[in-house]
Amino acid sequence: MLEKFQSMIDECNAGSATLEQLFEQLMKFIRTMSDQDQRAAREDLEEELAIFDLLTTREPKLTKTQQVEVKRIARTLLAKLKREKLVLDWRLKEPAKSDVRETIRVEFDALPPVYGRRVWEDKVERTFQFVFEKYLASERGAGL
Repeated sequence: MLEKFQSMIDECNAGSATLEQLFEQLMKFIRTMSDQDQRAAREDLEEELAIFDLLTTREPKLTKTQQVEVKRIARTLLAKLKREKLVLDWRLKEPAKSDVRETIRVEFDALPPVYGRRVWEDKVERTFQFVFEKYLASERGAGL
């Protein structure tokens, strides 16, 4: 999604498209985006949207400021996991799985206090299950 948008801007900057053509391309692009893609763009989240949703669905109710903080935590967590923890065959190695779960716990320690202990534990476990099911290895490793 971001790549398509950037290529449209690059065409305009290079003089290959006028502003009117860029506007038309953008409108067509927006119409073809799924609701989820549009929501990801509105929230300024891409791949992290799933983790953000895990952290904000059902409970707790968050203020706008807390939502911004939770977005930051989701971004930081996913970047750290992909960069350092999701190595080849990580799901088959108990120490690697424990390390991923511990990384989630450490990053989630920064969640706002409105996350009580029970909710916090639930969010840690749900996030670990999501990561376990979705990510085979890091992008620099064997692929996702």
